[in-house]
Amino acid sequence: MTTFWDQVRGTWLEAESAVEIPRDWRDLDSGARRLWLLRGSSPIAITGMPGAGKTVLFDALMNRIDTEYVAPGKSSTGERHRVLLRTPQQRTRASVIVVPGQISEERNTLLAKIFADGNSPAGVIHVVCWGFNEAWSGSSDGLVEELQPSSDRDVDELLRLRRVAELKDFRDLRLRLTHRSVQRKLKWMIILVTKSDLFWSDIGATRDYYIPRAPGAVEPFGEELRRLTSDHGGFPERLAIIPFSSLPDNHSFANELSPRGSQLDRLQRKALRNNFFTVLVSPDTFCFKLPP
Repeated sequence: MTTFWDQVRGTWLEAESAVEIPRDWRDLDSGARRLWLLRGSSPIAITGMPGAGKTVLFDALMNRIDTEYVAPGKSSTGERHRVLLRTPQQRTRASVIVVPGQISEERNTLLAKIFADGNSPAGVIHVVCWGFNEAWSGSSDGLVEELQPSSDRDVDELLRLRRVAELKDFRDLRLRLTHRSVQRKLKWMIILVTKSDLFWSDIGATRDYYIPRAPGAVEPFGEELRRLTSDHGGFPERLAIIPFSSLPDNHSFANELSPRGSQLDRLQRKALRNNFFTVLVSPDTFCFKLPP
């Protein structure tokens, strides 16, 4: 029997299939994409750890990324975007909130306001990246270089430690999502695994880490996700977990090791972006309602 998590896994596998046979198609119509993304009075919240690529993701959604695009540095304050969109049928004004990943009083205040004071968004895009966060110097959030990797084994340990921090961040979000005021308004959630072109050779292990499997074979992140959906009566109503890539940037480990480069070409990265946009503009079909 096909389970809910089998269906969620199928949505992910569609992204993998798109990469295997990429097509040089045009991007989805940005007007329609933006209209769905930003319509309604409730904002959409983009959350996640520092250096996971939240601001770059928003720029990708707004079609701001081109050959001359320069990725921004760290964001220590919340980014609130008010957007007026026009189509032949209507005008839409709404907002997107990019929550800063850096630990700060402003971040805590903003999260409390979004997820505890009755201002819950209609949707959440939570950004994770398998440990490939950009490490900001001077950071106090535990994402500075916990060790100076000098071998592949050290790199693996560094990525593991970052995933531990990522898991802690998601656990905090899960607890915030249990507020009744959030459950009344939040309709959908996407776990977006960014920078996946950097670790595409491990995409199977990545998939099994983020998507719950059979009981007893669940990774820590999947266990947190299973707890969210099972303990709160099928909440949120719709859920998707998919890989994504915004930019072909190399990832540096701040020492003499060679940087990790993209394992996908331009068309394959574009296939991942188009797959995400297809998910985003299809709220009734991008994932499956949890069983009652």
